[in-house]
Order: sequence, then structure tokens, then C-alpha cells
Amino acid sequence: MKSARGKIMEIIISDISYDNISIDINQYIDELRSRAKEFAEDVQVEKTEIGYGADWPVYLLIIYGIFLQGKRISENLDSWISIARKFCSFIEYIEDKFKAYRLDEEAATLVAINTIVKDMQGNINSIEKLSEEIIPVAPLEHRSPDHLDHRPYAMYLQTYKVNNQYVYIFGIKSKGTIEIELKIDTTDWIEY
Repeated sequence: MKSARGKIMEIIISDISYDNISIDINQYIDELRSRAKEFAEDVQVEKTEIGYGADWPVYLLIIYGIFLQGKRISENLDSWISIARKFCSFIEYIEDKFKAYRLDEEAATLVAINTIVKDMQGNINSIEKLSEEIIPVAPLEHRSPDHLDHRPYAMYLQTYKVNNQYVYIFGIKSKGTIEIELKIDTTDWIEY
């Protein structure tokens, strides 16, 4: 997604203070912003909800400046790999502190890159994103389609070419889990 500040990423986190007055959510939000600064220029936080009829209060993190001013992955591979590692560590923190969260397609890209790096054991010369499709499983009609709180339940289908030899196909749920992962060796035309 693009804004006046460039490409953005969105993450939804649960409001852990809901029905628990002993939790100071502002302290958690401040810590969250601080941790996000390790890989992003600016983080805005908005309160919203994603319930169907009943309330499910959440916070929408809008993260600016993470995508290297729109440079393709192949233009600055080392930086993308570094950001993907930091981001996946950030997601582990979110999962530990907030339990429920949802990611947009930009965040899914970083999850995919980190997975490719691990699978290739760091032996990467190039990564090119070939395609992406967003499948909104249950969109919330009462929300702006410009934000993740409109489609918090989605599947991101993404395809990458790695080292001009392998094609990776991922199906990543908005909850950050990889449900589909295929690796195809394009040089082995007999096997494929």
C-alpha cells in the first residue's frame, strides 16, 4: 500500500487491556513503537475493531519507511534480508506480548524473504518477487478497503524467483503462518 509518505505496512494487534484494567496499554504501545524503530522510520498507532457484530478492539500499526524507498529486493538484497530478520524477531515479540495479530501483504513479504533465507542457508545472490495475490477471506464491509482492518482475514499468495534457479510459492495467512510452501528447481526440467 502507498501513502503520501511512501509504501507502508500494516499490522493489527489485539488490545490486551480490553476487560483487564490492570494492564496499561500505553506502556505496551510505547514499547511496540520503540521496537519497530529498529527497522522502520515511523510508526503510527490507531485504535479500531474487527469484530463481526460484537466488539473486538484492536490497534492498527501503520509502519512507514520500511521498504527502502521502493527499491526492488534485487537492488538491495542485503538490506532486505536484514530487515526481514529484524521484522520476524519483532513479530515474535508481538506474538509473545499480544497473542493475536494480523499482517498485511507487505509484512507477508518479509516473512517469505526470511523463510527463503533460512531454506537457502544464506546462499542467495538474487530474489525477485514474481507475483502476489491477496485473497480477502472475510472482508469487513464497514471498514475502508485501504486498510488491513477491512480484510484482517486474508491469504497472501506470493511467488519469488531465487538465484535464477528456484521458484518459491507461498500461501501466507494474515496471522503470519505459512500454509503453502513450494520450492521448484527450474533447472531440473525433467523432474518438474
